[in-house]
This record gives sequence, C-alpha cells and structure tokens, in this order.
Amino acid sequence: MKDKIQNLEIAMDGILTPEQVEKIRVIKAHYDALTICKEDLEQMIRDLGQEYQKQVKLIQTVPGFKEELSALRVISEIGADMNVFDTAGKLCSWAGLVPANNESAGKKYSTRISKGGRYLKPFLVQIANAVVKSEKHPEFRNKYLKLKKRRGHRKAIIATCRKLLVAIYQVLFKKENYNPTLQGLTEMRNPDKTMSAQDAIRFAQQHGFNVA
Repeated sequence: MKDKIQNLEIAMDGILTPEQVEKIRVIKAHYDALTICKEDLEQMIRDLGQEYQKQVKLIQTVPGFKEELSALRVISEIGADMNVFDTAGKLCSWAGLVPANNESAGKKYSTRISKGGRYLKPFLVQIANAVVKSEKHPEFRNKYLKLKKRRGHRKAIIATCRKLLVAIYQVLFKKENYNPTLQGLTEMRNPDKTMSAQDAIRFAQQHGFNVA
C-alpha cells in the first residue's frame, strides 16, 4: 500500500451523507455492546475458574498458554484431574490427536487422525501454529520443521498439538512446571513395539540425554 498513498488520499476525499453517518453510529454502538458482553463473559469465566488457580498456573508454564483464559479453556475441556485418563496417550486419543487404528491382517490402510476433541482440537491447532513460529521453543519448532518436510504442514501441526497436550498432562499429573528437557518423552507407548538397546541409546541421544 506504500506505493498507493495518493490513491488512498483520493479515496478518502469527500463527504459523508447523514444516512452514512447514522449507519456508522449504529455499527459502532453494536461493536461497543459486543465488547462489553465479551468482557462480562470473560470475567464470569475467571470467577468460575478461581478454584482451579493452581492448575491454571501450571498450564500457563506450557508454551502458548500464557493467557489465563487459554488455560481455563483447556481445563474446561479436559478437567483438572489427569488420573481419569491413566496416560497421556489416552488423553490424546480422547482429544482426537492420534492416528485411527485401521489395520487388517497386518496391513495399515490409513493414518487419518481419529475424530474427537470437537472444541479442544481446533484450539490446540491455533496454539500450535503460533508456537512453531517462535524460536523461543525449539523443542516444538524443530520437531515441526522436521516432520513438515516428510509429512506436510497439517500432520506436523497435529503432532505439535499432541506434544502440547502431553506437556499439559505432565504438568497437571506431576504438579510441576513445564520442563522443556522432558519433551520428546511423550509417555505414549505402544506395547506391541519393541526397541533394541542400540536404538534406545540413539533415541535418548537425539533428545539431548548423555548416555553413561
């Protein structure tokens, strides 16, 4: 738009008719009313969430959830007691963030994400898209960029959503602040899969651990 300053000035030159002025007044009044309603609803949510302040503070340590309302939104979906999910994997499955099980006779037909998390999943996608753009959280950004090259943006973002939800599960379950050095150990384990000692050492080294 910098090259079109003159055109903009010409477009703004003129007068408003009384009808146009009235329309603008009505629109502004409507906007102001919506703003007041929004503020009232947000305050109501904060009041209802007072009993979960400890959990809110923990979730706020997870990247992307600095705002109090963001943390309260997560609690409203998954609750504050992670014992009901047993593992982070079950929470992610409930939220619709794991590949659906579509195998027959040992053949895998699809890796499409399972349905679920009707309200939570879109919110996590929104948070994930913001987190992967920031260099402050390399544990998320680097993993996203690596997956994006192989699987594309959509699947890489869903994987980032899983990591965020696992982080939330961990801080609530352990009652400890988010620790980026623990990311990658998602607690999502498939009992049918095995790993050799050499592969396990390589896995630990890839996630920043020194193997003695």
